[in-house]
Amino acid sequence: MCCQCSKPSVIDYKNNSYCADCFERLFVKCVTCLMNLERDEAIIIDGVAYCPTCFNNQFAFCQNCGCVARISNTLRGIHGRYCLRCHRRLFSFCANCGECCNSYELLTAPDGLSYCQACFDINCGFCANCGTACWQRHLHQGLNGRRYCEDCNPEHDEWDMGVFDIPNPVFNEIGSTRRFGVELETSTCPSHRTLFEQTIWECKRDCSIAGREFVSPILYGDEGLAEIRSFCHIANTKGWSVDSYCGYHVHLDVSNESWKALRSIAIAYRMTTKLWQRLVPDQRANNAYCGRPNYTLSQLSRIRNAEDWDYFVGSRDRFEFVNWRSYLVHGSVEIRSHAGTLDADEINNWIKLHARFIDAVSKMPISELATKFCGGFESQYVGIENIVGRELGDIYSKKANSYRKPVRNNQPLILGNPFSG
Repeated sequence: MCCQCSKPSVIDYKNNSYCADCFERLFVKCVTCLMNLERDEAIIIDGVAYCPTCFNNQFAFCQNCGCVARISNTLRGIHGRYCLRCHRRLFSFCANCGECCNSYELLTAPDGLSYCQACFDINCGFCANCGTACWQRHLHQGLNGRRYCEDCNPEHDEWDMGVFDIPNPVFNEIGSTRRFGVELETSTCPSHRTLFEQTIWECKRDCSIAGREFVSPILYGDEGLAEIRSFCHIANTKGWSVDSYCGYHVHLDVSNESWKALRSIAIAYRMTTKLWQRLVPDQRANNAYCGRPNYTLSQLSRIRNAEDWDYFVGSRDRFEFVNWRSYLVHGSVEIRSHAGTLDADEINNWIKLHARFIDAVSKMPISELATKFCGGFESQYVGIENIVGRELGDIYSKKANSYRKPVRNNQPLILGNPFSG
C-alpha cells in the first residue's frame, strides 16, 4: 500500500512504498547522475533538477548579483565566482602577471595596459611633477630624491649650445657671407626638455618671459637659414607659442670689421632709425628693451681711432634697438627690435635684411652715407630696395603698411640733414 494515499503501491524507495502518482509528486530525478531526490533536496534550474553535487560541479552563484550561471560562463574573482557581466565590471587581469584584481586597484602602464600594484612598481613609476606614468628606465632621479619624466626632468630644463659646422656653405639665398645668430623667446614651450642633447640650440631661462629663450650657435650661409627652419618646425610641431612679452634678437658678426667700418654701421643705423621703427609694430618700436639710440651722429663723427670706438661701445646701453654692447662680449651687433616669433620666414628675412644692410654700409665712408641716405642732398639717394634687394624691399614695404606706417621701396631711407641732431 502507498504510504501517502493507501493506493496500491508500485515503487519501493527508502523502505517506503509509493504509488506512481505520489512518487512523482514527492521525488525528482537528477538529470546528470539520475539519483532520485526529494523535491526540497533538489536544485531546479530552468525546470531541470540537479542533485547538490551535480549542481556544484556545473553551476555557481555570482558573488555579486546572486544569479546562477554555468561555471563555464563565470570567472573567478576575489571572493569566488562571478557572472561575466559582473566580472567585467568589477575585475581585470594584470597584463604582466595575469592575476585577477579589483579594477580600481589596477594601474595603467605607459603602453595603456593594466598592471597590478606589484607589477607596476617593478616596471613603472609616476613623474613627481606632472604625474604621468613612465617606464622605470625613462624616469630620472632629481637632486631632491624624487623622479621625473623626460619632460619634467629639472636637470634637462636648461642646456648649453652645440656647434654648427658646415664644411662648404653656400650663400645664394642669404646674399651675405656674414655670420649670425638668433635668440628666440617663448611664452610656452611644452615638452622642450625632450630636446636635451637632441639640438645644438642653447636653452635658458629669462626673467622677462614665461617660457624659455632658445639661442642658436653661430650660423652662416643658406645652411644656417635651413637650421632655423628646422628648429622652428620642431617648435611649431610641439605647439610652442610667443606673446607680447617675447622678442626675437639677431646678432650679426662684425668682429673682423675695422673701427671705420663699425663707425659707418653705427652711423647708418642711427640715420635710418625711423625706417627700422616703421618695420616693426609700435609695441616694439616704443619698447624700453629696444629703445631708440640716444647718441648723436655728431658724436659718432668724432670717433677717430679704435680707442675712441671702444670707449663709445663701452658707454652704450644694451637695451637700445641696435645693441653695441654685444660687440664687447660676442664681437657682434645685436638687433633687438623684432617682435617674438617662431615663423622661420620672418626670422630669416630679418637676418637677410640686416646682413645685407651691414654689408653695404660698412664699406661706405661718412660722406657717402650722408649722400646716399639723405633725400635732402642734391645727389641721388637710395631706397631700401637698392640696399637689400627688391624682394626684401617688397616684403618689408608690405609689412610697414600692415602696421599703418607706410614705407615705399624708392623713398629715401631718411629725410633731412642726418647730422642735425
